[in-house]
Amino acid sequence: IVVFVHGGGWRRGDKRAGGLGHQRALLSQGYAFASVNYRLVADGPPDVGAGDIAAAVAWLRNHAAEHGLDPDRIALMGHSAGAHLAALVALDPTYLQAAGVPRTAVRAVVLLDGAGYDIQRQMTAGNAELYRSTFGTDPAYLARMSPVTHATGPDLPAFIIHHIEGRAPSRRQAEGLATALRSAGGVAQTHEALGETHASINRGFGEADDVTTELTLAFLRRYLAAAEAGPGR
Repeated sequence: IVVFVHGGGWRRGDKRAGGLGHQRALLSQGYAFASVNYRLVADGPPDVGAGDIAAAVAWLRNHAAEHGLDPDRIALMGHSAGAHLAALVALDPTYLQAAGVPRTAVRAVVLLDGAGYDIQRQMTAGNAELYRSTFGTDPAYLARMSPVTHATGPDLPAFIIHHIEGRAPSRRQAEGLATALRSAGGVAQTHEALGETHASINRGFGEADDVTTELTLAFLRRYLAAAEAGPGR
């Protein structure tokens, strides 16, 4: 099961951002695909949205048998703010535990041009007001909401972290998270998407000859498709 988390700066957007291209590409490879909504900041802080995503994963696991799906082979995929939330839910065990989901059920994570993996560092990258208005200024909360804080073993899922060409903040954030995951013994692959924009890397997912799509499908074949392939292997 591949679960998609939409972007929109934590304050807008919905599950329609997981479009037909995502569905076609993933269904063609034998994966189930679900795009989910979550509460935006108008309805609560970002940790509330993260909890909603974990609850959606729990619902999918609880109904997996009805559709012939494996409840313990799940990938989280997110774009922009959704990439931050997907990484957070995958790495901070409190969200999945609260929803009754074993951490090892999420085996793989696909991130599309996120830049919030280390929030405090991102606040110095020129868009501090967005992050301040979303997360506040409490250092403890900023650390708790930063996926890089939770990039610790064991049982880390495998990550592929895409970022667009020429967007320095997302490149630094991608490399920083990948380094932390590798240092903890995890698997993390990064990819600079040449010629893409922040919007097109998601909008064009599933198109013919799209490199981001091809790399993602190869990654999922390795870390999600094989029944014997556990987290981080």
